Order: sequence, then structure tokens, then C-alpha cells
Amino acid sequence: MKNHHDRNQNGLGLGLSIAKELVELSGGSISVTSTKGEGSCFTFTIPLVEDGQKINEKTEKTVVLHQTAPIEQLPVQYHFPQSVEGEKDYTILIVDDEPPNLKILMDMIVSLGYTVIAVDNGESALEVIQQQEIDLVILDLMMPNLSGFDVCQQLRKEFDLFDLPVIILTAAGQITDLIHSLQIGANDFLQKPIILDELKARVEFLLSMKKSAKEALVNELTMYYSQIKPHFLYNTLNTIIGLTFTDTKQTREALVHLATYFRAKLDFTSYRSLVRLEDEIELVQSYLEIEKIRFDERLQVEYDIDDTADAIIPLMTIQPLVENAVQHGIAMKGNGGTVKLSINKVDNQVKIVVEDNGVGISKQKQLELMQGRNSRVGFTNPFKKLKLIKCSSFTLESEEGVGTKITILLPGVKK
Repeated sequence: MKNHHDRNQNGLGLGLSIAKELVELSGGSISVTSTKGEGSCFTFTIPLVEDGQKINEKTEKTVVLHQTAPIEQLPVQYHFPQSVEGEKDYTILIVDDEPPNLKILMDMIVSLGYTVIAVDNGESALEVIQQQEIDLVILDLMMPNLSGFDVCQQLRKEFDLFDLPVIILTAAGQITDLIHSLQIGANDFLQKPIILDELKARVEFLLSMKKSAKEALVNELTMYYSQIKPHFLYNTLNTIIGLTFTDTKQTREALVHLATYFRAKLDFTSYRSLVRLEDEIELVQSYLEIEKIRFDERLQVEYDIDDTADAIIPLMTIQPLVENAVQHGIAMKGNGGTVKLSINKVDNQVKIVVEDNGVGISKQKQLELMQGRNSRVGFTNPFKKLKLIKCSSFTLESEEGVGTKITILLPGVKK
């Protein structure tokens, strides 16, 4: 296949070929003389039109382009990135190194009602995608430095076909470009000049595909969410009933924590499968306050939470792991122990650590848990949910008689 970088440098000469077509279709002719280093002279003839009738005489127009001639009129200045807010919920990034083309495409996207961000090079496109949530990319094939092929390959290292659809634009329309675009992960391919109705159809199809994939993910997460059973509620209610006879203030506090727990854990009508990290932390803290009432001095809790750390997390991910640490780690140890929850930012990720100094887990059971061959729902459900989240990871470390440490890495929220 011809190297696309070479074509970037030499250009396709489409402007001259289009001009020739227009002159000849008008019944005229065009010619050129040129001397390297001095300039070019383009001469064309077109029929005169008078009162709507053609006449045989031809008028000759000569355009002389001198490389050293002074420029009397400054060209239009374009500044990128540019963005326009739309009324629809999707944001489209368009990338083209030709500002006039970019402006036309930008106006098309705006007319369709989407929020649009326009940049004029591949490097800026990658920067925008790291900083903002983008739903679809429309990417010119031939650009200097980073071509459309290069940018698409970089995107596919982080986003799959459903996460971030990509449409490749090209003026050439060569079949080799189409094949290579699809091979490197482009979803679709459009030839310039762009027709608005065709662009609209392609964009709507890819965004509907993205929406369907997201709904499928949410439905699967909801299934795992609904499988979690609140085993400890019965014991908690008995504890609160006992407190009503001895400590009215603590009873009220326990009921507030229990209400918070119920709101998140038992509200199946909301179907909030993905929540902000702060919501999950609130649930965990309410759960641990209830357990501290039940276990009294046998349960110690330590927090190390960076308030600036922010991520989207499947609902009921940290809480079941903390519950697992209390019920299967600390509760099984005669003199009790400590549960630690650490949440901190690491580069562009959020690191979550749930650690206890309980009885630990045997090597065999660790293997069963990580392979999904164990019935402990409080562990397997969070593990399965996190496997559905792109760019996340889940590790388990444990030693019998020493304790257990679970580490989760999630992509941070882009500001």
C-alpha cells in the first residue's frame, strides 16, 4: 500500500483537477505555464453569456501566481480547538488539518444538535480525549505528523469499538485506505465531500450502537447487583432493638446509618448500576458504623481517603468486600482486628485498598475465588463487576493467620 505519510507531504492536487472539471463542463479550456522559483500562470477560457443566451465568442481570463508577489489581503485566521455546545447528550470530536474543511464539518455537526469539539491535528485530538468524555471521533485520514491511521491506532489501545466509535474521512477514496482503516479499528469510512444526510445516518447508527453496548453493560451489572443479599440486616435490627433499652442516642445514630445502607442497597427501582465513588464510600462508612456497634471493641476501622480522588464504580463493589473482611476475616478471629480502607489517586487512576488483619485465606481458596469457582457472593460479585469496567484491575493478596489485602485500580473521572 502506498505510504499515507508520503501522500500527506505531496498532496492529491484535487483543487486543480476540480477547477479543470468545472472549466471544461462550462465549455471552456484551461492551461498552465510555470517556472520553478518564479511562479505559475493559469489561463482559462469560458463562453460569454448575454441575456441568458450563449454566444460563440470566448473571453480569456489569466491568473498569474508569483511566489514573490506581495499579498494584498490577509487570509482568514482560524484558531483551534473550538467547541460548540449542542442540545443532545453526545459530544463529537472532529479532526482535520484543513481549517476550512474543519469549519464546514463543524457546522454540519452543530446542525445535527450535538456538542462538537474541533481540533486541527492528531496530537491535539489525543489530548482532548484524555481530558474530556468524547462519544465519537470523526478523523481526517491525511494529516501531517500524526495521520488519521496513527491516531486511530492510539485510540484503540485504550478504547474498543463500542467505547469510542471512529469515522475516517478521506478525499482519495482508495480501497486500500478503506481496508486499512477497518483493520486498525475504525468503525466507518466516509469520502469527501461529505453529504450531510449520509453523515447524519452514519453518526446516528454509531451512537445508537454505543448506547446499546452501554445498556447491555448496565443490565449485566444490575444482575450482579441484585444477587447480593443483606445477610447482616437481621442481626443489626436485633442489635438496634437492644440499644433502645440502654442508649437512645446511639439507637438514633444506628438507625440513620441503617437508613443510608437501605437506601443504596435495597433501592432496586433506581437501577443505578454505576455510581460516583463518594456514594459508595458513604455506604461503606454507614455499614462499618453499624458493625462497630455490633462488634464493639473487637472491630477497629481505619480510613485513608483522598477527598479529591474521583471515579465511577459499580454500585455495591467496595461494601461487599469490606463486609467480607469483617464477617470472614475479623469475626473469625477471637480477639477481633482492624479493617483499613485506603483510597488515593495514582496518576490517572484511583487506587482502592481494602485490608484486614483477620484469619486470612488459604492459597487454594484464593485460587477458587479468582477463578469464580467459589460461592462467596460478597467476593465474586465485585470481582465480576470490575471485570466489565474497562481499564480496571483487581488483585488479591492473603496469608493465613496474617490477613487479606484487596487492591482495585479504576480509571479516574476526567474533569
